[in-house]
Amino acid sequence: MKIKVLRLPTLSLGLALALGLSAIDASAVSLSSPSVYLGSNMSINNLNGGSATSSAWSGAVETNDGTSTFWAYCIDPKTTAQFGVNAYTMASLNSFLNDPLPPPSGPTGYYQQMVPNYNGLSYGYQNPATVESKLTTLFAHAYSDSLTSSVKAAAFGYAIWEIMGESAYSRTGGALRGANGPGGLTTQIDAYLTALNSNSWSSVNGADLSAIKTYQYTVYFDPNPHATQNFIRVEEMPGGDVPEPASLALIGVALAGAGWARRRAAVRA
Repeated sequence: MKIKVLRLPTLSLGLALALGLSAIDASAVSLSSPSVYLGSNMSINNLNGGSATSSAWSGAVETNDGTSTFWAYCIDPKTTAQFGVNAYTMASLNSFLNDPLPPPSGPTGYYQQMVPNYNGLSYGYQNPATVESKLTTLFAHAYSDSLTSSVKAAAFGYAIWEIMGESAYSRTGGALRGANGPGGLTTQIDAYLTALNSNSWSSVNGADLSAIKTYQYTVYFDPNPHATQNFIRVEEMPGGDVPEPASLALIGVALAGAGWARRRAAVRA
């Protein structure tokens, strides 16, 4: 089924996303040169044994889109970022993954990012529904944790790349600067990827990441493939942390038990 792009000329992207609408803001914006780099120069990634490596770092950048300053993660390690150029289109994550772009751009922003074997890397188009599910899971559990150190930021960025371009999440073939990467980088990468594969977040390299945060996702992408690096940002939605589903189930059982006990006491009275 072809998905029609929903144009929202009178709504801001943030409002559209808050309302749960799929939106692409066609007006071009620029991202400023990062004021802070977190996790830079930590990894060389060839994404599971590709024939060539790309000297790339996978951390977070603090940048500005002319409206606000925020942390952003790269979702496209194949391409060099062009900061300060009005090249970016803003979209919800779902739109970036699923909505066809108007001519002459062609398919979705995500599809265009995945030109086969671009730059010699083993990095290809994946099922958009899987990409969205895994990305939102990773961010929901580990985004806050990722910003607590450079090592974690680099590892988190690596995990994003695995989701964007691989079907199996592992560090096999991924060369890292230094023998094992600085400051336990390989250990942290493996911990995030293990959690992704097992969907078990209670002990991620010693950190309990079972709590879930809800986010609004915005992708900054260039509809001209590989003209500039694509980025993702998140903004926490109101409501704070959400217990993991297993905890919610236990809470439900406890509430049901309490209600049953009250009813039983009322009958006896």
